[in-house]
Amino acid sequence: MGSRGHIFGYLATLAFISAAGGQATDAESWFRQAWQDAAKPRFETFVPGTVYRWEVEWGPPPSPHRAAKLRKEVEGKPDHPARQELATLERLLALGGKPPISSYTLWWVSENSWRLNKSDSAAEEEVARFTDVAVSARERWMHAPQQLTITSLTGTGRAEDLASWLQSMTADLHLLLTEGFGISRHVPHDIESFDASETGWTARTLSATGIFFFSGTWSKDGGLGAVEQVEASPAVPGQWGPMRYVFSRASSSAVVEVQTFNLPKSETSPERISRLTAVESFEVSDMSRLTKVPEAGGDDAIRGAIRVKSIHDHRSGDIVKQKIEEGAIVDERTASGEAADRRWLRYLGVGTLLTLAGLLVYLRMRVRA
Repeated sequence: MGSRGHIFGYLATLAFISAAGGQATDAESWFRQAWQDAAKPRFETFVPGTVYRWEVEWGPPPSPHRAAKLRKEVEGKPDHPARQELATLERLLALGGKPPISSYTLWWVSENSWRLNKSDSAAEEEVARFTDVAVSARERWMHAPQQLTITSLTGTGRAEDLASWLQSMTADLHLLLTEGFGISRHVPHDIESFDASETGWTARTLSATGIFFFSGTWSKDGGLGAVEQVEASPAVPGQWGPMRYVFSRASSSAVVEVQTFNLPKSETSPERISRLTAVESFEVSDMSRLTKVPEAGGDDAIRGAIRVKSIHDHRSGDIVKQKIEEGAIVDERTASGEAADRRWLRYLGVGTLLTLAGLLVYLRMRVRA
């Protein structure tokens, strides 16, 4: 692995700190070049032979005062609607009183060779505590605490479904790497206006779905620009909620954190904070080890000992279901492979939905508080 300090020099390029071909001569030239660079497809932003680590912190720490208030409200009332909120608060307080954090690691070579690990610090259900997905030239697999699911890469819709899932999982990473220039670029998006002063600039961009206001700083001497804030609002009021993104940097000017505000309900407190914690190089030849299919009773290159309770193998066309106890296969059955093409993605959905359910309860209780 490369040095963690590599994150700064690397991001100085990826975040479009300077225009291609040398220093920009003015703020508008810098902005337009950065805007153009950020229009490329999501996966072209990721550099082969690179591992990205980032995390998403969901809101401020849970409130002990709120928990105490709820205990009084629900006392003697087993059907009180606030009991779920109280249970979530007490669980988070028992875990150290920190807000929920989702942590991600992406090892990237290409769209046909990658691995993504996702862990959730406060997952209520064991099955949602982590999800690992790996893709190689021959097969792909998904590993959760209780189940391993394996499939080949053939079959209608498989690549498209997986690409869509990876797009959603890497949304915060893309926001960090493109310094906000990549927001909503999946639809045609134009620069409507740009204004600059000696040390700062503002820009307004439009798409079919939204209006975006950018603001930032400009150094004429260095020919360097930076985004400080982006405000997004729907083209049609009520179509979606307005958002504000506030960017923070390291000493190198590389973006390492973005706070996301869901307006107007989180005007003063961010709904989430996304942090880029490391960008490192790794040997591409190591990808075969990272994407090797785990086996019952064996070890995974990252997670270590495999302790799943079942393995579902779709590679033959049918579904081979194995029951695992203490690392050994104790029962094996084969089910029809009909509709197996898309079934494995349901397992991804289960873990994702369980995680989101807990986060939604936490976010709703913050608004009520």
